[in-house]
Amino acid sequence: MKSLTITFALILSACSASSISDSQVNDKVTVDIDKAIAENDLRFYSMGGRVPNFPGINADELEALVTKCGKRIMENTSDLIKQGEDLKVREIAFQYAKQYNKKMKHICLK
Repeated sequence: MKSLTITFALILSACSASSISDSQVNDKVTVDIDKAIAENDLRFYSMGGRVPNFPGINADELEALVTKCGKRIMENTSDLIKQGEDLKVREIAFQYAKQYNKKMKHICLK
């Protein structure tokens, strides 16, 4: 998790959030999935807020997946809607969590 926060901070300091590509997010997901597997950490990401939101996971399968592999809240996310760069950073975090959770789902079910 720390790695995700640090990576987003480095990416955002190098360029604006609006210029981060889908392929950069996908590359980070791939690296983090490999690391999670190596550490046997198969937890799913939820977005912070009053109601847990697990991007990329269908509601009908959520309970079984979280029971089997666990969950964690993505740092610095909430359901408080902001504008500008903060909103773009939240969108990137959501896309990251969605891609990560979809890939982790297949690993968790093995």
